[in-house]
Amino acid sequence: MSSMQKNRPEALSIPNLITYVRLLLIPAFVACWFEERLWLALGCLALSALSDVADGFIARRFHMITDLGKAIDPVADKLTQAAMFFCLAWDLPEMWILLGFLVVKELVMLAWGIVCLRRTDTIPSAKWYGKVCTAVLYASMAALVLLPGLSRTGKDVILALCGAVMLMSLVLYSRWYLRLLREAPGSGLGPKLKETRVVRSSAPFAALWMMLVVLAACAVLAAVYKKTGAALVIAGLAAVVLLLCLWLRKHRVRTPEKEVDLPDEYPE
Repeated sequence: MSSMQKNRPEALSIPNLITYVRLLLIPAFVACWFEERLWLALGCLALSALSDVADGFIARRFHMITDLGKAIDPVADKLTQAAMFFCLAWDLPEMWILLGFLVVKELVMLAWGIVCLRRTDTIPSAKWYGKVCTAVLYASMAALVLLPGLSRTGKDVILALCGAVMLMSLVLYSRWYLRLLREAPGSGLGPKLKETRVVRSSAPFAALWMMLVVLAACAVLAAVYKKTGAALVIAGLAAVVLLLCLWLRKHRVRTPEKEVDLPDEYPE
């Protein structure tokens, strides 16, 4: 059986199909926002949030957790968050600071993820603090849209809360990644095994290609609605993702020499 045939059931699992819908909702949200159909845009966000809860519940309840799901679920989360920040930033300049922080945070998280893949060839599941961060950001962005008359103090409090939960998520994820890498084989604390230097899983590769497609769609939408600055920024992000895709393709092998199963959690 080919690798593609083996991965097909994983790609078509119900939680992953729901996540694909979440990815499609991102350009739909952007289009609604550009057309100033705010209620439709909020409907897209609400549907995205509900489907995020649904895919995680189904995956855990029916033992349908997959590497692809663990890779594309955070991609859908981060792209949705970036789309919300980006759209609001045109009307609320302070959002650019928060958007910049989000970009820095996700670059750090991406670096941790790449190191983890190269050292352990595993894709960790999302943690509770990541989900809390996502929920707070969804609620905060909805409040900013639904309450246009909110005072400056109220907006500053919401933005500060968003920044705080993002910082909390970054710190706790970094702490968890450090513990994971310390306990990994070949780290000096675990068994003396040869360190992994290639990415064997196809899931991160697929997730990045999906991210590239969504970014390209949003860039086209921005160009169609004559948002030239937005189109250029999104196209730049798409170019970065394309480079990452090419890097992963170069460093990925299809048949692992040895598989090492690592637990998702390590004791304190």
